[in-house]
Amino acid sequence: MDIQTIQSTYPSAIWFDSAYSGTESGTFAEPYNTFTEAFSAVSASGVIAVKSGTHQDNLVTLNKSITIVGTGHDAILEKSSTGIDVTSAITFLDLGLKTTTGGGNTYFMRLQVTSPAFTCTIKGCKCFNTNSSLDGFISGDNNANNSLVVSESVFELQCTTTDQGAVLRSWNYGYFADTSFTSCTIKLTGGNAQSFLGYGKYSTSTRTTKNCIFVGFTGNETLYSNSTGTIVDTNNCYHTTAHSGGTNNVFGDPLFVDSATSDYRLRPSSPCINAGTAS
Repeated sequence: MDIQTIQSTYPSAIWFDSAYSGTESGTFAEPYNTFTEAFSAVSASGVIAVKSGTHQDNLVTLNKSITIVGTGHDAILEKSSTGIDVTSAITFLDLGLKTTTGGGNTYFMRLQVTSPAFTCTIKGCKCFNTNSSLDGFISGDNNANNSLVVSESVFELQCTTTDQGAVLRSWNYGYFADTSFTSCTIKLTGGNAQSFLGYGKYSTSTRTTKNCIFVGFTGNETLYSNSTGTIVDTNNCYHTTAHSGGTNNVFGDPLFVDSATSDYRLRPSSPCINAGTAS
């Protein structure tokens, strides 16, 4: 989202820029230079606006329902250690989310057990990592029942968790309630993950993937590690994966313009064009 759009849509936004030095008041001209300061200043239901640049910061536990909006994928929130704990309804909008950590029990964010449960939203973001031993980008928690809604986002991930998922770290201790991925591009760039989405174990949950493109790395990846719940798998494209079935899915090369440079626009001859659904 460009700066003018943020300013007109969210005129009371608290601005954050880790590269800034000077008087800090949270305005566009005088942003806070730590996320902790910005988060302390923002009110519940408020907005933190992130300027362009890579902001490696000690991101706090997100325990207020807020929106975090960026000026585009070049406004990057980066974690170099096990990730952010989310305990309230957070919306991540139009920014980059990055982790460089790896090893056991690692992720970019974890949706923790809360009462009442909440929904975390990711829209228009680019999510990526640099360490192939990541346990999964988004984690649930032991017996957590929070929902996740993801749309219009890109995931470029390396992952070596053979019993979990590259995007969703979910197994015995990583539970989610309803999950929805719509109009996303999910590409694995390394490792040997078993699945893209390691769904949790709630039989009452609905797992929706619609109008998405999934590209595997080894070709052995499945859509999910645990199929408990209602599965909605429709109008997706799968390439270099072991997944089959679903409804109105395409199995073949999506023909990106240049995936090596993260240009995931589709060439005119792509089988994915007009293969989606509005319903």
